[in-house]
Amino acid sequence: MQKGDSIKDEEENFVRKFFYYNRQGVREKKHYKRVDRKRPHKPETRTNCNTKLVMFLDKSCGKWRMKALVEEHNHDLSSPVFTNIMAPHRKITEGHKAHIHSMHEAGFHTTQIMGFFAHMCGGYHNLNLISKDLYNYMDGVRQFRIVEGDAAQQ
Repeated sequence: MQKGDSIKDEEENFVRKFFYYNRQGVREKKHYKRVDRKRPHKPETRTNCNTKLVMFLDKSCGKWRMKALVEEHNHDLSSPVFTNIMAPHRKITEGHKAHIHSMHEAGFHTTQIMGFFAHMCGGYHNLNLISKDLYNYMDGVRQFRIVEGDAAQQ
């Protein structure tokens, strides 16, 4: 899902919110007609799917309620086999973070750490993270160390 429009009342409080499916709409035609493009278009992932959720604020009780839910998709949904690599399902657990820190301190490279986790989980397809998540996490740790102390410690 992705956030869509929202409507405010006269006191600037949100009273209605729209959430759309990430395949809602299509790319505008003007982007295809440009002749001065230097790179090819990215693959089109949107299918003009009308799935959406509309919420409104019930002022009598102060709670958000559902106004409309459209669940029909005009495309096949992703296979459950691939849910572990979808962004909402990817995470690095605290136990994994401890392993990452100890392996990094022992001198293992990030690719080697990723290979270790893949081996422990029975393959890359069983991991609940991708290599980009690991690189981003390690980069965040390095950035935190720089903020905390001397940049020359790295």
